[in-house]
Amino acid sequence: MENRAHAIAVGIITLILITILVFAFWWLSGSRQALTEYKIISKQPVTGLSAEASVKFRGVNVGKVNNIALDPDSQSSIEISIRVDDKLHLTKETYAELRAQGVTGLAYIDLNDPDGSGPQLPAGSLITMRPSLIDRISERVPRMVDKIESFINHAPPP
Repeated sequence: MENRAHAIAVGIITLILITILVFAFWWLSGSRQALTEYKIISKQPVTGLSAEASVKFRGVNVGKVNNIALDPDSQSSIEISIRVDDKLHLTKETYAELRAQGVTGLAYIDLNDPDGSGPQLPAGSLITMRPSLIDRISERVPRMVDKIESFINHAPPP
């Protein structure tokens, strides 16, 4: 009789431990909020961006980057798949920018909607990627250097 009691106690403890492990796995596996998927096509490099990187809307975390791959239609473009909170109201004017996070070189996607009052963007829609401030500056620096060199070379001698 005593062996049977020990076996039942061990069985109950085992079931409790398995239940705790399943609950812990479920708890740690991620959020349970409803998410909507969108696609972003970028002509600029996405250096520092990785899967699971943050997606922010005006600086507030609203989702994550799901996947990054070359665009199957154009080898010079990058297709970024993102998932954002289902409650977020994105319109056709919504655009994305790649932003750096601190000095680590890691990047995140920042979504902006200048008006915010238009009709909601359907799930799976394309969001345009605009060049960030650093991208715009880096495009203009070579032209500025050429102009400065030209000015120096054509300046009258003192």
